[in-house]
Amino acid sequence: MAIWLLAILPFIAAGLVYQQLPDMSVPTHGNIKFEVDGWGSKWQIFDGPIGSLLVAIIWSIALPIVERNLKRRGEEAKDTLLSFALGGTAIELAIAIISGLVIYQTWSSAHQHTALNIDTQRLLFLAMGLIFIVLGNIMPKAKPNGVTGLRVPGAYVSRESWRHCQRAGGYAILAIGLLAVVVAITTSGTRLLTIWGSGAAAAIIVLLLYSVYAGRKYAGLGGPVKDGRGHFIEE
Repeated sequence: MAIWLLAILPFIAAGLVYQQLPDMSVPTHGNIKFEVDGWGSKWQIFDGPIGSLLVAIIWSIALPIVERNLKRRGEEAKDTLLSFALGGTAIELAIAIISGLVIYQTWSSAHQHTALNIDTQRLLFLAMGLIFIVLGNIMPKAKPNGVTGLRVPGAYVSRESWRHCQRAGGYAILAIGLLAVVVAITTSGTRLLTIWGSGAAAAIIVLLLYSVYAGRKYAGLGGPVKDGRGHFIEE
């Protein structure tokens, strides 16, 4: 499973370099520009891998629980579980990238090697953007459920409203992802954060306003999403 592979790789990398590191050599804090301004014990080289392992454990426990709950409530499970699994994998990927960069930069510094000039901030936004693009393409396929998708009141008014809200949510996430890729390629630092943050906030506001509009326009079309007991109705 991809999530476990991403969880194990940072541990292997950290184990390979641990004995070669002097104490107080691991970067532990950075400023808004992703510049290191704090250092810690070499044992902290395992902080990222431990966090990655915890995420893998939590997702592995949560996934079957979510699946059982969806089936018990009569909800469509396939697309919902795929979105949930991809969310965990996306988090693992981000942690793996951060851990890998910390391990590499720490090892290079300890051995007085010239590290590659890697802009951590831009790399993370590029990875995040690609993940958002994938999720944006999956979101419109989500069936009515109580776990994933755009879960706002307007989406549950009717099946037609649900479909339009999920499609709009997919477009919004796709746009946010594309913006992350563009700013990662073209700019950096505070400017990157400002442009992306402003664009993401605008997309979310427009999406929420549209969900209210869709809930009113498509009310009653396509049949109800839930039955009288609050259970989701299968198509």
